[in-house]
Amino acid sequence: PQPFSQSPEAYSLTVTEEGIDIAANSNRGLVYGNTTLEQLWDEQAQAYPLVAIQDYPAYSVRGVMHDVGRNFQSIDYLKKQLRQLARYKINTFHWHLSDNPGWRIEAIRYPQLNDPANYRPGRDPGKFYTYAEIIDLFEYARALNIQVIPELDMPGHSEYVKETFGFGMGSWRGRRICRELLREFFEQVPAELAPYIHIGSDEVFIPFPGNFIRGLEQVAREHGRKVIV
Repeated sequence: PQPFSQSPEAYSLTVTEEGIDIAANSNRGLVYGNTTLEQLWDEQAQAYPLVAIQDYPAYSVRGVMHDVGRNFQSIDYLKKQLRQLARYKINTFHWHLSDNPGWRIEAIRYPQLNDPANYRPGRDPGKFYTYAEIIDLFEYARALNIQVIPELDMPGHSEYVKETFGFGMGSWRGRRICRELLREFFEQVPAELAPYIHIGSDEVFIPFPGNFIRGLEQVAREHGRKVIV
């Protein structure tokens, strides 16, 4: 273990005339040590500089958020960005999967949510991620030491629900649909890949908001998830 920090992301990197040594508290630290080593390579000199580095994060959560509910991005493009984020040692990707323009997740119980007619015009109507693609991105990110935190925004930023069903999330029928959508997500995406769920809850006024959020929290906890709002 490294005496200078107990962080699992800490590492020491030493480059001498005799060789290169990387030590860390965990595999995550080793990955970051190797990342730094790659960035130190001097292409012109065809050599590494002689250095002694002790590195650990000031913040345990270092994240970037994309709102693909508003601006859809392909899985390949997201992977390209994750690779770049990993080079900067970003360890959290907040994946905002729904917003007013549409529900960007495969809808098994309610396939009408994926109908292009129910998306906001001009905002990539009908484009969504299958659960196979979602799981693939989670696994890809995990291999890069990045934790994906999915956000299913409820009850705010959900015009697509009224467009699809004729009523909003704040209605009793809307609340039931929200709980079913959460259950479906948890049934498809294992807790070990997605231990956290962000349920938004911002910028909206509905009757009895506390009851609404507690109902979603109960569903999440029944499936072993930690809730962020």
